[in-house]
Amino acid sequence: MRPALNDKQIHRMAWRIGRFRRLGMPEDRAEKLADRLADRDHDRDDRRVCAECVNLAQDGSCMPARQGRMRNVSRRFEPVQDLLQRCDHFDFAKPA
Repeated sequence: MRPALNDKQIHRMAWRIGRFRRLGMPEDRAEKLADRLADRDHDRDDRRVCAECVNLAQDGSCMPARQGRMRNVSRRFEPVQDLLQRCDHFDFAKPA
């Protein structure tokens, strides 16, 4: 069990919820995912979700796949946005 969140972690969680909502996730799903990612961060798990990645397009497609940069992956690939995984093309989306 993780301890209470500090101000920085609360800010990160709020930003994540906002990002996930902008990607079209319902509020309850966005909040659950942000909470799950706070646990992941506390556990130092190095897996990521596509919804955190700058390469996830607004239409839900993966930019590296669409550009043909991912071997053996269709250019029409639409990733499961909330699945924890490792990806060589992952890059954190950051607040503006």
